[in-house]
Amino acid sequence: GINVENKKIKISPKPCSMLSYAKAVYYSPYGEIQSEWRYKEKQIRYQFYIPSNMEAEIVFPDGKKMTIGCGKTEIDVPN
Repeated sequence: GINVENKKIKISPKPCSMLSYAKAVYYSPYGEIQSEWRYKEKQIRYQFYIPSNMEAEIVFPDGKKMTIGCGKTEIDVPN
């Protein structure tokens, strides 16, 4: 899911093997936030779009966390 609290963005994607792709868009007061994932061969490709002057904490299904800046970010994770 996508959560925005106190000018902080937190994204917790939850890939599901019953789907091959999912995308969420949230129109926050700070701008458009996008989160998507897709299965690609033996990996999961995550794509995020964060509005200008913002950063987001990404919490992956295994509990690992990463902070990303504004703009588009792609991350490949072994499946």
